[in-house]
Amino acid sequence: MCCIEAFNLKKVHFKEPTLRDRFKMACDYVRNWDKYVSDMICSDFIVKAGVYDLTGNALARTEDFYITKDEFRALKEGFEIPELIYRDGILVMGKHFDVTLTDGQYGILARNNIQGISVCKTRSLIIIGLHREYCPPAQCNEVVMILGDYFLGKCL
Repeated sequence: MCCIEAFNLKKVHFKEPTLRDRFKMACDYVRNWDKYVSDMICSDFIVKAGVYDLTGNALARTEDFYITKDEFRALKEGFEIPELIYRDGILVMGKHFDVTLTDGQYGILARNNIQGISVCKTRSLIIIGLHREYCPPAQCNEVVMILGDYFLGKCL
Protein backbone atom coordinates (compact mmCIF):
# COMPACT_ATOMS: atom_id res chain seq x y z
CA MET A 1 0.00 0.00 0.00
CA CYS A 2 1.46 3.38 -0.94
CA CYS A 3 1.31 6.42 1.29
CA ILE A 4 -1.42 8.01 -0.85
CA GLU A 5 -3.70 5.03 -0.29
CA ALA A 6 -2.77 4.84 3.41
CA PHE A 7 -3.90 8.41 4.03
CA ASN A 8 -6.83 8.13 1.62
CA LEU A 9 -5.58 11.08 -0.43
CA LYS A 10 -6.59 11.83 -3.97
CA LYS A 11 -3.99 11.95 -6.67
CA VAL A 12 -3.87 15.39 -8.21
CA HIS A 13 -2.96 15.68 -11.85
CA PHE A 14 -1.49 18.99 -12.90
CA LYS A 15 -1.83 20.15 -16.44
CA GLU A 16 1.59 20.74 -18.01
CA PRO A 17 1.88 24.40 -19.08
CA THR A 18 2.05 24.97 -22.80
CA LEU A 19 4.97 26.73 -24.44
CA ARG A 20 2.82 29.87 -24.74
CA ASP A 21 2.00 29.70 -20.99
CA ARG A 22 5.68 29.30 -20.07
CA PHE A 23 6.67 32.21 -22.31
CA LYS A 24 3.97 34.43 -20.77
CA MET A 25 5.14 33.49 -17.26
CA ALA A 26 8.74 34.30 -18.21
CA CYS A 27 7.74 37.67 -19.68
CA ASP A 28 5.71 38.54 -16.58
CA TYR A 29 8.65 37.51 -14.41
CA VAL A 30 11.14 39.68 -16.32
CA ARG A 31 8.80 42.70 -16.37
CA ASN A 32 9.11 42.73 -12.60
CA TRP A 33 12.82 43.44 -13.12
CA ASP A 34 12.28 47.07 -14.21
CA LYS A 35 13.39 48.20 -10.77
CA TYR A 36 16.49 45.99 -10.90
CA VAL A 37 17.47 47.40 -14.28
CA SER A 38 17.01 50.90 -12.87
CA ASP A 39 19.09 49.90 -9.85
CA MET A 40 21.87 48.70 -12.18
CA ILE A 41 22.34 52.39 -12.98
CA CYS A 42 23.12 53.02 -9.31
CA SER A 43 26.13 50.74 -9.67
CA ASP A 44 28.05 53.78 -11.00
CA PHE A 45 29.20 51.66 -13.91
CA ILE A 46 26.14 51.40 -16.14
CA VAL A 47 24.49 54.44 -17.68
CA LYS A 48 21.70 52.76 -19.64
CA ALA A 49 20.42 49.19 -19.82
CA GLY A 50 17.68 46.98 -21.23
CA VAL A 51 16.36 43.44 -21.10
CA TYR A 52 14.79 42.19 -24.33
CA ASP A 53 13.14 38.97 -25.43
CA LEU A 54 14.58 37.26 -28.51
CA THR A 55 12.07 38.97 -30.80
CA GLY A 56 13.30 42.42 -29.75
CA ASN A 57 10.51 43.43 -27.37
CA ALA A 58 11.71 45.45 -24.38
CA LEU A 59 10.76 43.68 -21.16
CA ALA A 60 12.65 46.04 -18.85
CA ARG A 61 14.81 49.06 -19.65
CA THR A 62 15.93 52.42 -18.46
CA GLU A 63 13.83 55.31 -19.65
CA ASP A 64 16.38 56.66 -22.13
CA PHE A 65 17.58 53.34 -23.59
CA TYR A 66 16.33 52.09 -26.93
CA ILE A 67 17.44 49.80 -29.73
CA THR A 68 15.88 49.67 -33.18
CA LYS A 69 14.64 46.42 -34.71
CA ASP A 70 17.50 46.46 -37.26
CA GLU A 71 20.09 47.05 -34.53
CA PHE A 72 18.57 44.23 -32.48
CA ARG A 73 18.49 41.84 -35.44
CA ALA A 74 22.16 42.53 -36.23
CA LEU A 75 23.10 42.08 -32.57
CA LYS A 76 21.23 38.78 -32.38
CA GLU A 77 22.89 37.58 -35.60
CA GLY A 78 26.24 38.40 -33.99
CA PHE A 79 25.69 35.61 -31.49
CA GLU A 80 25.08 33.17 -34.33
CA ILE A 81 27.87 34.44 -36.65
CA PRO A 82 30.50 36.24 -34.52
CA GLU A 83 32.67 37.00 -37.56
CA LEU A 84 30.03 39.48 -38.76
CA ILE A 85 30.16 41.66 -35.68
CA TYR A 86 33.94 41.41 -35.40
CA ARG A 87 34.13 42.75 -38.95
CA ASP A 88 31.26 45.27 -38.94
CA GLY A 89 30.83 46.11 -35.26
CA ILE A 90 27.40 46.72 -33.73
CA LEU A 91 25.00 49.64 -33.56
CA VAL A 92 23.13 50.45 -30.37
CA MET A 93 21.11 53.66 -29.99
CA GLY A 94 22.53 54.80 -33.33
CA LYS A 95 26.13 54.63 -32.04
CA HIS A 96 28.73 52.36 -33.58
CA PHE A 97 30.73 50.05 -31.33
CA ASP A 98 33.72 47.93 -32.35
CA VAL A 99 33.52 44.42 -30.93
CA THR A 100 36.52 43.58 -28.79
CA LEU A 101 35.40 40.19 -27.47
CA THR A 102 32.65 37.66 -28.10
CA ASP A 103 32.32 34.01 -27.28
CA GLY A 104 29.71 33.45 -30.00
CA GLN A 105 27.26 32.09 -27.47
CA TYR A 106 26.61 34.20 -24.36
CA GLY A 107 28.50 37.49 -24.40
CA ILE A 108 29.68 40.45 -26.45
CA LEU A 109 31.95 43.29 -25.35
CA ALA A 110 32.27 46.32 -27.61
CA ARG A 111 33.69 49.85 -27.42
CA ASN A 112 33.74 53.10 -29.29
CA ASN A 113 36.10 55.98 -28.48
CA ILE A 114 34.57 56.88 -25.12
CA GLN A 115 31.90 54.31 -24.15
CA GLY A 116 31.46 50.59 -24.09
CA ILE A 117 28.70 48.06 -24.11
CA SER A 118 28.22 44.62 -22.63
CA VAL A 119 25.64 42.19 -23.99
CA CYS A 120 24.57 38.85 -22.52
CA LYS A 121 22.30 36.32 -24.22
CA THR A 122 20.39 33.70 -22.28
CA ARG A 123 17.97 31.07 -23.56
CA SER A 124 15.19 33.61 -24.10
CA LEU A 125 16.61 37.05 -23.27
CA ILE A 126 19.23 39.55 -24.36
CA ILE A 127 20.57 41.90 -21.68
CA ILE A 128 22.37 45.08 -22.77
CA GLY A 129 24.31 47.46 -20.54
CA LEU A 130 26.03 50.67 -21.67
CA HIS A 131 28.80 51.78 -19.33
CA ARG A 132 29.90 55.25 -18.35
CA GLU A 133 32.44 57.19 -20.35
CA TYR A 134 36.02 56.12 -19.67
CA CYS A 135 34.87 53.50 -17.18
CA PRO A 136 36.71 50.15 -17.25
CA PRO A 137 34.44 47.73 -19.14
CA ALA A 138 35.02 44.89 -16.67
CA GLN A 139 32.68 46.38 -14.06
CA CYS A 140 29.82 46.86 -16.54
CA ASN A 141 30.39 43.40 -17.94
CA GLU A 142 30.31 41.87 -14.47
CA VAL A 143 26.94 43.44 -13.61
CA VAL A 144 25.40 42.39 -16.95
CA MET A 145 26.79 38.84 -16.79
CA ILE A 146 25.63 38.33 -13.19
CA LEU A 147 22.11 39.22 -14.27
CA GLY A 148 22.48 36.89 -17.26
CA ASP A 149 23.67 34.05 -15.01
CA TYR A 150 20.69 34.64 -12.74
CA PHE A 151 18.24 34.40 -15.67
CA LEU A 152 20.03 31.29 -17.00
CA GLY A 153 19.59 29.73 -13.56
CA LYS A 154 15.86 30.45 -13.84
CA CYS A 155 15.81 28.74 -17.28
CA LEU A 156 15.08 32.05 -19.05
